[in-house]
Amino acid sequence: MKSHTTTERAGLCLPFFKQGDDLAGHLDSAASVSEALQAYAENLNLAAEMLRDLAGSVSGREVDIEAGAHCIEVTGPADLIEELIGQGLLNSPDDWDKEDDEEAVRLAD
Repeated sequence: MKSHTTTERAGLCLPFFKQGDDLAGHLDSAASVSEALQAYAENLNLAAEMLRDLAGSVSGREVDIEAGAHCIEVTGPADLIEELIGQGLLNSPDDWDKEDDEEAVRLAD
């Protein structure tokens, strides 16, 4: 008899939206163009670090990735996904709904 592994889905939401919009935000708040570019580079470094951490955590494990427009969805064994959520590497789908609601409120203001 074949055993069935319970799977779960969670997301990796990288700290950027659109390259022009993100850079514009830094340009608006930074004292200089150079400072804005450095701040933007730090965001990209953080995103790369997040991807490397996830890659190390799923190495050798059976996971599926769906690269969406707003989030990278990871589906895999429930124990692994729950562990990655607990470590803060992934966000549960419930958190996505909260973020979507917060973004809708922000945009409505």
